[in-house]
Amino acid sequence: MCGCGLVVGGEQLDGGDPIADDLAQYQQLVTALEAERTQALAETVEAVTTAGPWLAWIDGQTLGLRRVTDGLELELPAPDSSYQVAESHVITAERVGAEVIYRGYALPSGEPIDDQSLAASEGASAYASLGDAAIVVAADTILRWRLGLEQPAALGTLAEAGLAGPVERLEAVADQDRELLILHADAQLWILDLASFTAEPIAELDALLSVDARRVLFSDGDALYLHELDGATVRVDEAIAASGWSLNPTFASIHEYTGDGATLADDRVLYIGSAGVFAYALDVAGPEAITPILIEPRWDVAAGIPRIEYREPSVADGTVFVRGLLGASGEVGETGPIFAAPAEGPASKF
Repeated sequence: MCGCGLVVGGEQLDGGDPIADDLAQYQQLVTALEAERTQALAETVEAVTTAGPWLAWIDGQTLGLRRVTDGLELELPAPDSSYQVAESHVITAERVGAEVIYRGYALPSGEPIDDQSLAASEGASAYASLGDAAIVVAADTILRWRLGLEQPAALGTLAEAGLAGPVERLEAVADQDRELLILHADAQLWILDLASFTAEPIAELDALLSVDARRVLFSDGDALYLHELDGATVRVDEAIAASGWSLNPTFASIHEYTGDGATLADDRVLYIGSAGVFAYALDVAGPEAITPILIEPRWDVAAGIPRIEYREPSVADGTVFVRGLLGASGEVGETGPIFAAPAEGPASKF
């Protein structure tokens, strides 16, 4: 029997007092967390995201939506498997020749609101929701499209904003004082203030992971960064490692970030550690900042217990959704179902 992080000094852990106690505590934690884990979606789904109370996914050319609060489900056409979900609407994009057809649907009804054909940009379609509007990059122009209310209006070009393209990913946030676009373009994180229409390069990045009204979470290599929209940037992976949390001496570092996914959830970062899913509280110091959400069980090929590795965390309405990669022969699996677990961790202490 073996598993991720379960061999110390190359020796099999099958007895010995302190190690046996550590193994028992690990298994107790696995059991406590799995007791509250459920399967939310089949392994066939792709592109799983959340927004507000909505869980969304692609199955073939269909966009599935589930309102987590009451289980209401919708199915919408998504020919190119491209979509963006907001609390009040969803937008899909379909590339046809030199144009992209954007379609808006109201939530929770799923009724069509509007559709527009716009010039295609280089690479993937870049668009995001901002209030009752969509922000769309069409060719080299940024447009605002108020769904069902107004035709798309040009705000300016990428060059006018001082931004290098093409845009790989676009997010939009608003508060009482400003509207900002968060962009991944030219291997850089950019923040574009729509009032001044100027873009500022913030840092190099590999992936833009998550955005809310105050923060941007992104990765560069194995490093995980949090950028406050007021200006400060911190290394979250270093803060996690320095928190002082430890399950026990044998499993002292299972909570450390591995580079396999993370997302924002209010004042916490939900992330993949070396042996499972964890939450890091941004406003808490010390070991209390770390909460285990799901721990990878010890796998045993002979006993038919598959290996499971968690990936792709997202959060909606107090629930963490994560894919469990299943490997029946001890390999890291290529796919697996989407599991759900409470974002606050187990109801009882382990």
